[in-house]
Amino acid sequence: MKFLIMIIIFLALFLVTGFSIMELIDIPSIAFLIIGTPLITILEYKKHMTKEMILNKLKKNLIIVGIIVFFIGFYQAMTTTKSMEYLPRNIAASTVTLFDAMIFYCILDWYKSSKLKKDNLNIVAEEIAVEEGVDIYNLTEREKAVLDKLLKGMTNKEIAEELFITENTVKKHISSIYNKAGVKNRHELLCSIKNNT
Repeated sequence: MKFLIMIIIFLALFLVTGFSIMELIDIPSIAFLIIGTPLITILEYKKHMTKEMILNKLKKNLIIVGIIVFFIGFYQAMTTTKSMEYLPRNIAASTVTLFDAMIFYCILDWYKSSKLKKDNLNIVAEEIAVEEGVDIYNLTEREKAVLDKLLKGMTNKEIAEELFITENTVKKHISSIYNKAGVKNRHELLCSIKNNT
């Protein structure tokens, strides 16, 4: 919602400075956002990141890239504009990439929220499966706590930090859970829990 308000403010700024809507579709800035943002996100990628975590990284990186390009454009406008008459328009032009970044941010936010609504039934089914299914494996209380975090898509490191235990202890608990459930990975574990409820 904040970004939607900012987009409206930017549109008002562009109209006041004499921009047309077609000038807001700046191909180089859009290409920079479309190529640069995923590249930065790939560099930050970690093995057990969920789709939601990746989308959050993409959204954050869109804004970072937009701000960086804005400051470069703003600096260029301030140092190269010879006439004060053209300065407001050149400063407004430097914000086009940031404007485009906010548009993409809103699109990703919409996609994420619609995807979460779609997946909501699966999440509820998983929670019921976990609550009703774990007892059949005779898990200890600590293993149940690890399993809960595991099924939420947390990494071993995140589970360790959350439960105040070492990563090696987390690995031992996960190994024990897999052995008791007779599975090899998280996906098989979830399927096994659902099949046994």
